[in-house]
Amino acid sequence: MTTEYLGRGQGHNERLATLRSAARARVADMRALEAARARVEAKYLDGHRIHFPATARAWSEQLDLMEQLAVLADRLAELDGLDPVGANSPDAFDTRVARR
Repeated sequence: MTTEYLGRGQGHNERLATLRSAARARVADMRALEAARARVEAKYLDGHRIHFPATARAWSEQLDLMEQLAVLADRLAELDGLDPVGANSPDAFDTRVARR
C-alpha cells in the first residue's frame, strides 16, 4: 500500500492542519455564541430561553459533534506527527473536551 492510496500524499499534513484549525475555530465560535446568547437571555429575556426545545437540542447536538470532530482531528494530527497546537489550546482544548 502506498502513501498515495492512504491519502497521505503531497499536502496531507497541510490539509490535516487546516482541518484541525477549522474544527477548533468552529468549536470556539459556537461556544462564544452560546455564551453571548446566555447573556442576552439573562439581561433582556429574564432568563427565558431564546430557542424552542427542538432547536436547543439541535444546537447542543451540533456542538457535541463539532467537539468530537475537533478531538479526532487533534488525535489524527498527533498520530501523523504534526506539531501539537500548544499555545493555541485553551487549557489543552479543555482537556481534550473532557476526555471523550
